[in-house]
Amino acid sequence: SPKHCGLEILSGRHLPQSWRGTMVANDFRANRVCRFEVTEDKSGYRSKQVEELIKSSHQAFRPIDVKMGPDGAIYIADWYNPIIQHGEVDFRDERRDRTHGRIWRITAKDRALVEKPEIKDASVSELLEHLKAPEAWTRTQAKLFLKDKGADAVARPLKNWIRSLDANDSQIESYRLEALWVSLSLRKPDLG
Repeated sequence: SPKHCGLEILSGRHLPQSWRGTMVANDFRANRVCRFEVTEDKSGYRSKQVEELIKSSHQAFRPIDVKMGPDGAIYIADWYNPIIQHGEVDFRDERRDRTHGRIWRITAKDRALVEKPEIKDASVSELLEHLKAPEAWTRTQAKLFLKDKGADAVARPLKNWIRSLDANDSQIESYRLEALWVSLSLRKPDLG
């Protein structure tokens, strides 16, 4: 049976719309990276495996982690070892690779990569606007930097930002959720 590890929800403008919101996970035993569509099902969710992102016949291909990068590409950590290391083969077996590993960068053909946003030196208001980005990487980095700036610098601008959101924007609930996560990281959950 599959042995999945690493999980990422695909997001961002670089990938085709049909891929956004799907999940990828690595099946290191079967030398593949699987993709799943997730749909609501009553009070929960249901996943359905769809076309694999990568399938290799090379026995040393062992994908173990997957992340979206700041450029919108999918990055896969490949352990690159013909032996899975669960003790079924002698630990001194010469086929054990103790020095190699690879990082794969997967991009969509004929689609522009996302320009990496300026996060490090961004102001509080710029970081708040990054919470609207379609890329989860950008939103996560913005939240981390807002947390580092502290409640004294962020609480009032965050409250004003929440109030300024367009009630007719189809993404308003997503923006409010991002703001809630920021307020929780600041230990100020009552900002909304």
